[in-house]
Amino acid sequence: MNSVRWTRSAYRSLAEIWASSSPLVRSEISEEIDSLEPQLERHPDAIGESREAGRRVAVLRSVVVHFRVMEAGRLVIVTRILVNRGKRQG
Repeated sequence: MNSVRWTRSAYRSLAEIWASSSPLVRSEISEEIDSLEPQLERHPDAIGESREAGRRVAVLRSVVVHFRVMEAGRLVIVTRILVNRGKRQG
């Protein structure tokens, strides 16, 4: 199993997105992140789309999650969270 860590900037971005969203979207974001973390612990290479140097991007309903898979240390680092612009944040 992998350890999942978040950068400070990723946590801040998530907090800002969550605070500026409606209660319904907040609930969706919470559910998505709660579901994503165990997946990152177990099979991070199966989540999202691959990028160079162990980077991956998971496009969820409300947010887009950027992360790195560090196989040598069995570590996943969430580096960035963005609003999924295809989803209305009202």
